[in-house]
Amino acid sequence: MSSRIVVAVVAAVFCIVTPATAQDARAYVGGSLSLLTQSRDSSLSGGTATEEESLGGSTWAASGVIGVQISERLAIEFEPMLAGEYSREYSYRPAGSLLTDVTATRRDTFLTFQVRGRYGVFEPVGGISYVRQRRTRVAMTGQIRSSAEERSGGALAVTVGGDFALPVTPSFFVVPSARLFLSSNGNDDDPLERDTRTGSAAFRIGVGVRVLF
Repeated sequence: MSSRIVVAVVAAVFCIVTPATAQDARAYVGGSLSLLTQSRDSSLSGGTATEEESLGGSTWAASGVIGVQISERLAIEFEPMLAGEYSREYSYRPAGSLLTDVTATRRDTFLTFQVRGRYGVFEPVGGISYVRQRRTRVAMTGQIRSSAEERSGGALAVTVGGDFALPVTPSFFVVPSARLFLSSNGNDDDPLERDTRTGSAAFRIGVGVRVLF
């Protein structure tokens, strides 16, 4: 439901702004492939997870963008991004000689509404992201699945970064980009959220293209 609200708000803003700037507005679309590096959670200690064992590291990310250039130096955009999966495994003994192996995974999807400035080829970017998180935890005792949990939720993140729009033709650009996402962590008392927590910062660097209409 929250992701639908975000999309609805973005669509409403585009509908309001575009007619008001019809003479100057130009639409564009684009996409990029990136490396996304997620920090690990330094607050974890004890229990089943530690900072060294928490989810994090680097994975792939793919994003698209649709935007409207509302003035010579300002544009508004919606940028969805799908990221790869983070995973970790650990074992514990629930009783006696029994050994339980646990696999915890998480995959995030970012829905970002942002404002883009333009200063020559450099374009600073800032906005808000809704991060949809799919968390999974599967426990195996021997060959028997002793428990399985899956849950989806979401969090808000502040997004900042910058692009370099390098023109190939007047309407086609190659765009190296960088983004920093800052969000809050999950509930420490929830076993599934604790096992699938990451740090609060994610950094994306990649390259894409943009077509201006």
